[in-house]
Amino acid sequence: MTARLTFRQRMAVAISHEQAVDQELQRRGWEVFDFGQATLPFQMFAHLHVLPVAIRWRPDRIARRPGTQMAALVDAKGTTERNRESANHAIECDSLSSLVGHADANGLECYVVFHDFKVATAHALAAIVERGDVGSGQGGGLGSGTPYWLIPRRYIHDDLDSVFGWPL
Repeated sequence: MTARLTFRQRMAVAISHEQAVDQELQRRGWEVFDFGQATLPFQMFAHLHVLPVAIRWRPDRIARRPGTQMAALVDAKGTTERNRESANHAIECDSLSSLVGHADANGLECYVVFHDFKVATAHALAAIVERGDVGSGQGGGLGSGTPYWLIPRRYIHDDLDSVFGWPL
């Protein structure tokens, strides 16, 4: 069996994808700002990782489109090379619940951007889960060991262009 990735290794994957999402949104005319754990020093971020607190799952970014009334919360979901060809996208159960809660509490939609740049709102993902059209797991693989949903890719149709506009 392959060894579980360390927290730092998982964070490197996540940060790389967050940076790619930032670049793609900026190419589409959006300004992107750190939000949630991205605003914290690594020591605090790592400490929160072991605590069952909602701040752990805040969206990564907040973005706005200058000259418009458009703003959104954005959460980038990277994956390891091993899982890139999976038929499913994985999202931690607590993360999805928290993203829906942050969208509701802040009055901004929260968009989840997966490693293949397919996009879904947290509410749309929660509706798929509620219908029962998902699998689930409990960290037997390389990740953090937290429970997660496996959402079939076939349910996620939007991409960056359809949600955030074409590159300028």
